[in-house]
Amino acid sequence: MGIKLAAAKLENSNYLFYLRKSNFNKKSFIKNKSSNLVKHKTWFRNALKNTKHKIFIIKFNEKFCGYLRLEKKNKEYVVSILIDVKFRKKGLATKALILAEKKLDINSVLKAEVNFNNMASIAMFSKIGYVKKYTNNKVLIMKKNLNKVKIIDRIEKIRAKNNGSWMNILRLAYKNAPKECAILMSKIYKDDMKISKLVKQLTK
Repeated sequence: MGIKLAAAKLENSNYLFYLRKSNFNKKSFIKNKSSNLVKHKTWFRNALKNTKHKIFIIKFNEKFCGYLRLEKKNKEYVVSILIDVKFRKKGLATKALILAEKKLDINSVLKAEVNFNNMASIAMFSKIGYVKKYTNNKVLIMKKNLNKVKIIDRIEKIRAKNNGSWMNILRLAYKNAPKECAILMSKIYKDDMKISKLVKQLTK
């Protein structure tokens, strides 16, 4: 049970078309022109064959509730996601995007093109680490570098180790063991040096 991502199949073509059509909202979609079903099926068939496309059906409790599409352009994946209105306000879009990240290489960069007036989507992408880069007419470009996210995860783990070391220092200091404290301080210093190097990578 819960949320899952299933690779889209040819038989899902109609579902995606009518999902988009029934949930059409000018505030949500950048491209407002709606193609007909025949054109959609042709596009969908070609997209499934294209290795630069990753299309997923989002399932919640085994029920179809939306889709997520990743289209690789140069070194970036352009993200497109839509949750059926009946399943909204459950945090499904956020969870689906995080699941999708696990299917990508660590060096991938995700790019979301959001309608400037779609405050809900802007807030959602910001919540999971997307950063506002620039605006293009009425489109806001937001990006997330998975490699830098992994660096932050590594910093967190090192910090967790440091916290434990600091507690040990307090215990040893309480017991008046200055030599043992010096050894622990040395370990903390080495870990802090690792953190400094990782932080420098974030600023590149």
